[in-house]
Amino acid sequence: MSEIPNGASLEVSPAPEPPVNGKESLVPKESNRRERTISSAATSLSNETMVLTPRERFARVIEKVLHTIDERAKRAVPKHYWHEEDSVDELTSCMIYDGQQKLEPPHNVVLDTMIAKGIPVHSAKELLSLLQNTEHLHLLRTEELCEVVRLALRREYIKGEVILPAGSQTMHVYVVIWGEVDVFAPDKDSLHRHHHLRRRHSLYSHHLNKRSLLTSQSFSSIPSSGGFGPFVPRRSTPNFDSRWQTPSPPPDQDEDLCMTHCGKLKPGMLFGFDACVFEESSALHYVAGNESEVTVVALLPLPQVKELLRGNVCLAQSVGHSIAQEDIFIPVREFCRYVFAPTPDMNEYLPLWTILNRYTKINNVIHTKLFSGEIDTAAWGYALKRLPENVTTTFCFDLVLALPPFVATRMREEAKRADVHRTSRDFKRTEVTYIRTKERRRCTWHLGMEGKALVLLRDGFTDLLDFLSMLCVHIIESNKLRSRVQGMVHPPAIDVLDDYLRNREIEEVNGCKLSKEEELNRVEKILSTMPLDKNEQSGLLGIWHSDTLGKIYEVMMHREEFNVRVDPSVSRKFQTSPFHEWALNLRACIMQKMGLDRNLPPPHDLCIDIVSSNTHCIKNLLSGFHRKNRHVVEEYARNDKRLGNIDEWHTIEDALYASTASLLATERQELKEEYVRALDESGITVLTDTAMTGLQVDVIPVHALNFKKIDTVLQESLKDSVLQDSMRRSVGDGIEQSSTVWRRVCLPRRGPGDRSQNCDDSACYRLNRHFIINMDFAFGAQAEGICQAIFSVFGSRIRSVSVMGKAGGLTGRRGDIQLPRELVMSKSSLIMEDAQDELRRCRNQDFTAARLRELAGPSVEVHEGRVVTIAGTMLQNVRMLQFYKNIWGCVGAEMEGSYFARVIEDMYRQGIANPNLITRFAYYTSDLPLACLESASRGGGGDQSLSAPMSAAEGVPPLYAIARGILERILLT
Repeated sequence: MSEIPNGASLEVSPAPEPPVNGKESLVPKESNRRERTISSAATSLSNETMVLTPRERFARVIEKVLHTIDERAKRAVPKHYWHEEDSVDELTSCMIYDGQQKLEPPHNVVLDTMIAKGIPVHSAKELLSLLQNTEHLHLLRTEELCEVVRLALRREYIKGEVILPAGSQTMHVYVVIWGEVDVFAPDKDSLHRHHHLRRRHSLYSHHLNKRSLLTSQSFSSIPSSGGFGPFVPRRSTPNFDSRWQTPSPPPDQDEDLCMTHCGKLKPGMLFGFDACVFEESSALHYVAGNESEVTVVALLPLPQVKELLRGNVCLAQSVGHSIAQEDIFIPVREFCRYVFAPTPDMNEYLPLWTILNRYTKINNVIHTKLFSGEIDTAAWGYALKRLPENVTTTFCFDLVLALPPFVATRMREEAKRADVHRTSRDFKRTEVTYIRTKERRRCTWHLGMEGKALVLLRDGFTDLLDFLSMLCVHIIESNKLRSRVQGMVHPPAIDVLDDYLRNREIEEVNGCKLSKEEELNRVEKILSTMPLDKNEQSGLLGIWHSDTLGKIYEVMMHREEFNVRVDPSVSRKFQTSPFHEWALNLRACIMQKMGLDRNLPPPHDLCIDIVSSNTHCIKNLLSGFHRKNRHVVEEYARNDKRLGNIDEWHTIEDALYASTASLLATERQELKEEYVRALDESGITVLTDTAMTGLQVDVIPVHALNFKKIDTVLQESLKDSVLQDSMRRSVGDGIEQSSTVWRRVCLPRRGPGDRSQNCDDSACYRLNRHFIINMDFAFGAQAEGICQAIFSVFGSRIRSVSVMGKAGGLTGRRGDIQLPRELVMSKSSLIMEDAQDELRRCRNQDFTAARLRELAGPSVEVHEGRVVTIAGTMLQNVRMLQFYKNIWGCVGAEMEGSYFARVIEDMYRQGIANPNLITRFAYYTSDLPLACLESASRGGGGDQSLSAPMSAAEGVPPLYAIARGILERILLT
């Protein structure tokens, strides 16, 4: 094969399968080895000639002629410039070249010395020296390098022989130690055809592998003297029938694999790390070059390479930096570029169809059937829960960061209160109607105009990306549904839907509306006549229930005719920041609870613990409702089929908490009143005015809590700790004194004018002004604004910040706990030059994995490691997650943690935060994005991991284990 310049196009016949690892052995001495190589090459060439087509034989002749002309030209024309060499590793700038000087490119002295010997590396000692001067591997410690050499395999390839075919799975990282390797990029279409042919003619491919003359051996088996042992084939040759000895290629096998030459790899270079990190097949085609009669490659086993990446930070970061220069993050960055940097002529309207095109390049882990003709009801349902309910009837969305000037004054006041009002379906010209978004606390209003909605974003980054990515899913799946249903022509689907809707309207006017069950049966019957399979029908019914046919009608009439406008937010400069308004309302509530003027600055003895969790977990643990009404709640929980057998739960109280929401939703009004009364008795105040941030807040005065009414697990933990501490301090009458201490600890502190039996200042063991601020989950970058606002109001009075939430798991199972040591801020979505990921410390000073395991029970694992913060759930793909898992050692992916950690570090450096500030971060695993894709690729229900909600038995125990762990530390210190 002649030498091929970079960028040239070449048609390469399908290569044999890559050799499998077998028992490696010693190779013969140098003289015998060369004779064997020449004879083997001749035998291989003669065998190959028998299966060459006339077209291929003619190509071989042309290659030989061109190679001869090229060699003679090189000998005849003197080389004036050192960069005329066509190897990619030697091409550098010549701008400072001086004709009087004989410049030479930089060389690796060790490698040059080995090459100058004229023979390949053939001993463990020489391989060790080579690896110590190889990119990435030189960062390994001596003992790690010795282990690599011990496990490395040595293989030889003759000219033109395939080392690693494109599209094949690799089990090694390859290091070139002699000769050169040509690299080709295959055409995607021809590669797909090639794989199809290989599957159809697997027996023929195995016969080609029979003629392979590659040799391999383990470096650890080479004698210390450097000699070679007798030759043993790498693997046994399969026994073929005689009719396969001289086969002719199948007729459709003549379709060749088209490739483009990319470059060459010289000794000391390596390849295969990207396939190792991403756990995918090779994207390039590697062939032994023509530099020498034989190309020698060292193979490093994949399991050992992964172990080295986990254990050697320098190696992982070096490989990660090299891989990050490729196209891993380009699809996400391109998506963000058209979102945040639209062209001026767009006049504030986003190029939605260009953004949609860029979305399809991301290949995210949720929208797994993006390119399939099948309707992805799982991903579509996931997206619709995060979009306004009227998305199927809305044509224009105004995305704003503050209410714009064109909204009338009265509308502004009504809109400000709309997020706590119930949705109205009566549209009037001057009415402000709040539009609900089921899974996002995002404020959306219909402002008296049909088909237009105003969306108030919680931040200008994460919320904007989330809205647009979910809208892209809706557009794609709506198009699939409309195209499918339009194929129904006898009768036309639109007529069937129109008749159904007209009949339903007549029934409503006449007052003979069907029950939900009857209506659902009628919808199912009509839906079964449409060109949709059973899974698609059940998926659509799961999304829209009895409104399914009406929603299909709206999708067909809408035709995805969307316009999205982003407000430039000039008006926000003259308005109060919603985050600071939210923080000021919070300060006013706390000041009133202390009996102080709400406009005064907080007192210096105020102690605040911040908890970011959900709106019910902390209240359930600290209020007395479940202790007072235990029999009623337990009876209901035992009859709740969603919970299963509650006696099998690790903590039965968790099952009671899981049933509370559905219990309070029943017709028993006295239970609702009792629940509100229990919160009042504990002094817990719920701030429903979110200042349009979507963050509800619970203000909990710790000094007013009665510890005898809190969660029983917390009671036992606090009691054990208090009694142990009291016993250490007491002498003589220790038992009596300890019981007295516990009784005093349980009683709340007596307030102003309080004549109850509560503790007074002299006898109470609690802080005088101690509050827990339990705020709802922030969303993405919103956490940064919220954290800055709350620190600006309370400053050094904040004693601790605890962040709990849910995260996607890169290891383990759903329902496990992730305890991060550090948080990685992924900058994959940034379109600026600073794309270096940031690493933030979590500290978790008093938060241990051992205690979380005790609280969660034996069925829940606790994974310690790093957690990556990503820009959005729809902006994560497999390659990105594999990168952070294998390079950064991440155990999970979430969306808020790094924003909290960054603000906390900044406040600490500026002296605003308390020098003794305690931080705690913990997450429970809600889905498994990588396992989801693997299951989907095998044809299983992979989308269950991300699209389906967690069962109560999966999500509740880890959630309350984390909450108890946080409250233990808050109440004990």
